[in-house]
Amino acid sequence: MSRYVIAFLLVFLPGCGPSYEISHDIEPPELIGYVPLPSFHTLPGNRALKLKILVCVREDGTVEHARLVQSSGDASWDTLAEQSILQWRYAPPLRNGVPTAVWVNQQVVVQFDEPVMVSLVQLSTPSKSQADSLYALLLNGVEFERLVREFAGTSPGQRGGSLGTVDIRLFAPRVREALKELQEGEYTHPLRSGDGYVIYKRLRYVAS
Repeated sequence: MSRYVIAFLLVFLPGCGPSYEISHDIEPPELIGYVPLPSFHTLPGNRALKLKILVCVREDGTVEHARLVQSSGDASWDTLAEQSILQWRYAPPLRNGVPTAVWVNQQVVVQFDEPVMVSLVQLSTPSKSQADSLYALLLNGVEFERLVREFAGTSPGQRGGSLGTVDIRLFAPRVREALKELQEGEYTHPLRSGDGYVIYKRLRYVAS
């Protein structure tokens, strides 16, 4: 079934109070996971729907408030879209290295697209040095699955295992682009994901 892929343009604002004054000392919170917006049955001729949204991102990256600043023209769809946005997840916003709540004024471009289903297994670590060490072992011929068995869970924040078959359009754009280039049996270099790093391996896809 056809779904939608989303692109984002961001403006960052401090706190989640009534003030929307732009702050320049907040590190941009990266969107690291989102649920699809509801189906929209009357797309324009260019197959894209442009929206403006305002979300409050908590210190832990979860969304506290969400509203469409610019309506789609369908009030029922707008309500469902805001409910979906409340389930999005960002990397924790940082001000001078300290997690802080932040308003995100975001332009969303919803484009009609087909799902891209890929079977993946991952190794996730909290630091780049750990991820680089695992990547070096892979380059030296150590099997990915062996690293998953031996290293996943051996230190805080380090984990691994199968993600199953997933739609890679739901990943952050930078991760999604790397995954699109993978052939079966290949793995990525360490990719920043939120406040950690992940190495993905693509497995053979078996349609259900």
